[in-house]
Amino acid sequence: MSKFQDNLDNGYYFNFGQYFERAWQIFTSNIGLFVTYSVVYIAITGINFFISYRIPYGFHVLNLVVTPPLIAGFHIGFYYANHNKLSFDKFFKGFNFFMPLFLFSIVSSIFIILGFFAFIIPAIYLSVAYLFTTFFIVFHEKDFWEAMELSRKIITKNWFAFLGFGIIMGLISLAGAMFMIVGALFTLPFSYALIYAAFEDIVGIDEEL
Repeated sequence: MSKFQDNLDNGYYFNFGQYFERAWQIFTSNIGLFVTYSVVYIAITGINFFISYRIPYGFHVLNLVVTPPLIAGFHIGFYYANHNKLSFDKFFKGFNFFMPLFLFSIVSSIFIILGFFAFIIPAIYLSVAYLFTTFFIVFHEKDFWEAMELSRKIITKNWFAFLGFGIIMGLISLAGAMFMIVGALFTLPFSYALIYAAFEDIVGIDEEL
């Protein structure tokens, strides 16, 4: 992680254009598989939402358990697509990292909720600062707390750029939602590909899965 340490010590340039170009390259290289996985992701999320009407707080509990490894599946998919080794089963390798992802999900949710009670600003800061946590867990085999801290430290170096990045990603997702589920099947994986591209450039992905 020498690249990461150098960027942490000396700062780095946040290259919006490069990340969009890179994300588009990765996404379109296996667009069929990414869209298919998005169908599965949205379907499971929909089932979780349906359960919330049957079991009090069921949606939130299931989101803490299921959503983190499913999101990690997108990033793992981008990794294998980049190495020309992507197959549909690879997306579910996120569950190999279930425990640290689950702990990250719980702890970060608690911190962000507490941040909202502290005049909201800490919650916004942490929501952005933890964007790279999943990547450190999956691609650098860090435990959940170290991954959270590494993510916070490197993103804080250029936090406002990441905030703007997050807003753009939100607008992309909103555009997909305007076309109902069909649009989301494309904008969802592309949004996650943007984060992957940023991590790849700023931190680097050296580990083999």
